[in-house]
Parts: sequence; structure tokens; C-alpha cells
Amino acid sequence: TGAVDWAPRDSGVEFEPVKGAPSVADTPRLRLRQMREIAAEFSAEKTSRSADVRALRLLPQPLYRHSPAEQLRGDIALFAFVEATDPEAILLLESRPTGDDVNWYFAIARMSNIALRVHRHDQLVWQAETLAWKDAVGRSDKPYSAFRVR
Repeated sequence: TGAVDWAPRDSGVEFEPVKGAPSVADTPRLRLRQMREIAAEFSAEKTSRSADVRALRLLPQPLYRHSPAEQLRGDIALFAFVEATDPEAILLLESRPTGDDVNWYFAIARMSNIALRVHRHDQLVWQAETLAWKDAVGRSDKPYSAFRVR
């Protein structure tokens, strides 16, 4: 049949500074090590519709990495928080210029319509409530949508 257009009004993610993060390293190899170390400071959990709270596992290898040669700007990696092998949330880490400096930023993208919480050093840094099915299935106008495949 026809194709489904997915056109959310906003990205659904908001980048925030990684407070207390080290200075951005000079080489892509060292920046990848920094990103893995920063990612390991985060933890995530999900709460099922039946109120079961389950910790999610962080995959240590990024799902995606963009590293522009030796430049400090624009280095980005996407890490997954999974249950078994199912990604439930994505942690985005990015080096970005701030005035005369380059700093680390993070954002979280939900990959599930159930309640999610992400902590850094045991402090809550992001959360998303459970979406009602009507707000999650086939919503081409929302940042998160589930589409039925027949």
C-alpha cells in the first residue's frame, strides 16, 4: 500500500552539557575512549505497563560514531540502553564548541512507549512517562511512534 510519512514537529531530544566532563581530547581515538567513559556514568531503567521496574544494560560499543578526522567539533556517538538486545533508549554524546572552548553534551532519545528514567552518577537527568497507545501507535506527528507492520 502507500508509504507512511513520519514528520514530527520537533526532534524529541534536547542536548545538555555533561557537567564535570573532561576536556575534549585531541584525537578521535582518545575522544572515543572519553565517550565510552562518559557513557558508563549513565544508567537507565524502564517501568513496564504492569509496574515492573527493570534496569537496562548499556552497550559499550556505540551503535553509530561520526568523527571528523582530527577536529574537536562535531564528534558524536550513539549508545544504546537495551533489554536483552532490544534498544529502549539511546544516549547521544557530542563534542560541540562553546565560545572559545569545546565541551561534551548529551541527549536521550526514547525507543519505547513505556516509562523510562536515565541517571548520571545516581542523579536523575531525564525521564519519559508511559505513552498511551493512542499517543504512540501510528503517530507520524510525534518524535516517538510505533507503526504496525502487516
